[in-house]
Amino acid sequence: MNSQTVSLSPAARELVLYADNTPGLDAQRRAILRNLSRRIAHGNYHAAKAAKLWRYWTDAAARMYNVGYDCPCFRPADRQQAAAYIAAREYRNLTRGHYATTIDPACDPAYQ
Repeated sequence: MNSQTVSLSPAARELVLYADNTPGLDAQRRAILRNLSRRIAHGNYHAAKAAKLWRYWTDAAARMYNVGYDCPCFRPADRQQAAAYIAAREYRNLTRGHYATTIDPACDPAYQ
């Protein structure tokens, strides 16, 4: 699935933007990226499992959004659509080497 051809609903798009720009989700995002980059390097990457992993992240973002704005704004279908979009986008970015410094523990301030 190509993330550029995916048509997101307005709620799913809002969730993607919120998740990408929320600092409280960065540690979980880096952990997912490290995990997936290892799997790609070893040749045992599965797109369905990656989408499930990103679903946990979008669920966490939806919970934070709902608490921050005091509304249950995202349906499960919106969270699933956002996770599929993010999985495709991040797979493309990982295979192109865009996160070499982001996921390298030597470059991560949390490890220093």
